[in-house]
Amino acid sequence: MSAEQLAQMTQMMRSMGGDVTTPPAPADNRPPEERYEEQLRQLNDMGFFDFDRNVAALRRSGGSVQGAIEHLLSGV
Repeated sequence: MSAEQLAQMTQMMRSMGGDVTTPPAPADNRPPEERYEEQLRQLNDMGFFDFDRNVAALRRSGGSVQGAIEHLLSGV
C-alpha cells in the first residue's frame, strides 16, 4: 500500500468517526476493592459502610463518589 493510499484510508476512517491512532482501552477486570479503593475509602469516611451497596453505587455512577452518594441516599 502506498503512502497516499494509507493517508486516504486514514482520512476515510476519521470521517466515519473511527480513531485510527488510539486502540481501545482494555477492560478493567480488577476486583472492586482494588478498582474503587480510593472511592470506597471516601464513602467509608462519610459513614457509608455497606461494601456491596457502595460497589453497586460506584458501578452505576461510573466510579463517581458524588453519583454513588446520590444513589445511596435515594434508597434505590
